[in-house]
Amino acid sequence: MHRFLAATLIATTLSACDAPTPTAPMSPTEVALARTGDPPPPPEDADVLGFFGATESFGVAALAEGEPPTIDPGPLEFSLDGRYFLSGGGMNGWLRLSSASGTVITFSDPRVTFRDGGTAIGSGIIKVVFDHGYLIIDLATDVVGATFSNVCAAGGDPCAVIDIAGADFWGLEGGFAEVDGTLVVVAEIEAP
Repeated sequence: MHRFLAATLIATTLSACDAPTPTAPMSPTEVALARTGDPPPPPEDADVLGFFGATESFGVAALAEGEPPTIDPGPLEFSLDGRYFLSGGGMNGWLRLSSASGTVITFSDPRVTFRDGGTAIGSGIIKVVFDHGYLIIDLATDVVGATFSNVCAAGGDPCAVIDIAGADFWGLEGGFAEVDGTLVVVAEIEAP
């Protein structure tokens, strides 16, 4: 009889070890976070302001003659519409650009992608028409760096500053200049 009781006691103990123990129920907030994780913030609408000026000038026809005419495109300022996103950790993100007016034309879905450590890679083309010529920015070759911030609020510091080198300015008289500049991304101020 003692053997039977000992065997029953051992079997009961072993079966109790395999039985799941009930846990405390999760709150609805904990359930939602467990399902979705910690999502990043949504992309933000932004205004992108371009500031460019002449650095090196020459004329296409005069290149063979060795004496290029001076072309001064002057300060070139324009604006674009943007859609800005920066991951929750503030390390990676992107900026998509689109035309803000009839004088700014975008081709091939222009965008700039930000990576850790300030690396920026661009794609697409922006063409800006002025009274005295036009500016062409090839983001695939002209983006040389970027500074970006996860503190991006309307009326505050810029969300990002993208450095551009070697954009092409073509004067209406046939002159050509390589210009450097910046694209400054600011949070869009919503109308009240």
